[in-house]
Amino acid sequence: MGKRENPQITGALDIDLTLAKPLASYDKENVVKQYGQAFVDRHLLTACERPHLLYAGTYELFQALWDQEIRIVIFSTGIQERNDELTDKIVRRAFPDRYDEVRPKIRVCSREHCVDTENMRRRCEEECETYLPRMRHFYWGNRKKDLRFIVEKPRDLWWTVLVDDDPSYVTRWQEKNFLSVPGSYGLQDSKYVAYDHPSVQETAAKGKAEGSFCEFYQLFYAYGLLQASIKMMRESEWLTLVECLYKLQVKQADYSKFDDCFIYEAATQFRYYEEGLKALRVYNPDLKFMRREDFR
Repeated sequence: MGKRENPQITGALDIDLTLAKPLASYDKENVVKQYGQAFVDRHLLTACERPHLLYAGTYELFQALWDQEIRIVIFSTGIQERNDELTDKIVRRAFPDRYDEVRPKIRVCSREHCVDTENMRRRCEEECETYLPRMRHFYWGNRKKDLRFIVEKPRDLWWTVLVDDDPSYVTRWQEKNFLSVPGSYGLQDSKYVAYDHPSVQETAAKGKAEGSFCEFYQLFYAYGLLQASIKMMRESEWLTLVECLYKLQVKQADYSKFDDCFIYEAATQFRYYEEGLKALRVYNPDLKFMRREDFR
């Protein structure tokens, strides 16, 4: 597939455990204890009366994608009301003086825009199978995020990326469009995401990232990997963005792990976190890998 001169890139962003961690109302006090009031004041937003803790770099990610003229689409299986409200609040904080310009151009897709393969299976198993990823042992996640719904033409899929923590929402034949972030439930202990914690220092010295650190800074990683993929695409005569993403995220590792179990190994490479942070600091010089003293 040859690439266009200036392809329109689309970044489809999940919400839950990708941009934000949904919390129970009683978690608020614990969040302050773990991360400090300053971090919470900047990153805790409420939508449909439920608190959501944004991951580090959320506002800067929106700013960077917008400046690069990357089309932003929110694609979440949450309800439309929640998704709209949270998107509104993120955009207001990311673009306080340009909200009226930016917000109308960000499309928000919700559960009604997904393919409900559970209901489909009841009608026709064969039709349902056309949406399920082709990897083995892979059925869970009944609402599929079919990226064809958010592009104008089928060929636009070659330049469309879904950033999500859960590959079970991926539609068949769109597995390579998926940019996987770690995401997990529960609050991490702040000491294990602090850059100066001995375990983080030890793995970083080996060029690796592990555990809670990966999730807390997953948007640094996502942007670092996306930028590396775009750079490879622009330096190549024929490769599309999706092909470059696959090469960096999976193909350099063991093919069989991807084909059999849908494993993306790039998330353990510390350099993508560093590169993403460096690029996002253009929008906020104070953005950094937090240290233990920063959470007080």
